[in-house]
Amino acid sequence: MFFSLAKCKFIQFTSILLLLIALPALAGNISIADNYFLQKQYDLANKEYLAAAEIGNPRASYQLGIMHYQGLGTKSNNIKALIWFALAAEHHYENSAVIVEKLLISLPTKQKEKAIALVSTFQQSFGKQSVQSKYYPQLLTQKLNQKIHFGDNKENHQLDSFIDDDFDRQLSFSDSLDENNFDDCFSDDIGDDDIDSSDNFQDMTTQGNFTRLLDGPYLLIADYDIALDGSIRHINPIQAIGMPKDALYNLSITTLPKPKFINNGVHFVNRAYLGMASFDKFEIRDEHPKLYSYIRRKAVKFSKSDLPQDIYPLHLKILVSGSLSDS
Repeated sequence: MFFSLAKCKFIQFTSILLLLIALPALAGNISIADNYFLQKQYDLANKEYLAAAEIGNPRASYQLGIMHYQGLGTKSNNIKALIWFALAAEHHYENSAVIVEKLLISLPTKQKEKAIALVSTFQQSFGKQSVQSKYYPQLLTQKLNQKIHFGDNKENHQLDSFIDDDFDRQLSFSDSLDENNFDDCFSDDIGDDDIDSSDNFQDMTTQGNFTRLLDGPYLLIADYDIALDGSIRHINPIQAIGMPKDALYNLSITTLPKPKFINNGVHFVNRAYLGMASFDKFEIRDEHPKLYSYIRRKAVKFSKSDLPQDIYPLHLKILVSGSLSDS
């Protein structure tokens, strides 16, 4: 039986619901709330659902609507249920919009008008738009046509041309490089997993071979931040073959033109392709066939795996070197 608005003044409903919506500071965990609900611990479920509803979780609002409609852990109250279902309906969650419509149809005209006004009041304070403006970033669409530029030249929107890769070329093609000695370091009797870890190279080779490997070809993909002053910080090597330590050091002391957005300095995230990471597969195959063979074997191995840790480096290698497994 529907709760009669005639039994209570409008202001009383507002006061009760405002107390109900006084939510805890910490956001509730919806999974914990669901577990409490299934265990019929409705007081605890109500607390967690309220906290989750505060940050706009539509399931939490929907569940609170059910609890107030069915009287689970509280007295049955269709007006409170209507408000919670209305908040969930803003997110198009489940059949909440249908429930709201049915609840409104069941009310007399005068009570329906008051109920709609009450729902609108709570939507303004706790609805989707209010939650998004409070907790989520807003896009400044009027600035979407603006670009980040580097240095004083506002036409420079790319970083590739700024990175001085002389040191990179010198490390990749050292005069002391002996391809045969390099082949020894990448021989087939060394496991793929060992080759992936640069820290293991020195233990697996003689000092002479280690020195030549240090001067030899390498492949490095690294993400890094560009600070307001153009300095490179927080370098994160995400793919490395060979010994890229010198390249990493040179990258760390490189200063790039300052990133700016509408004449204001900004931080920028970039990715560097160093050594043979900047080559296509034909260059690698022609100039370093053994390394090419190694990368190809790894690409074939990764292509047969469904593991994320294998799929990710496979995509990086294809991005850099082309589809090595098809060559």
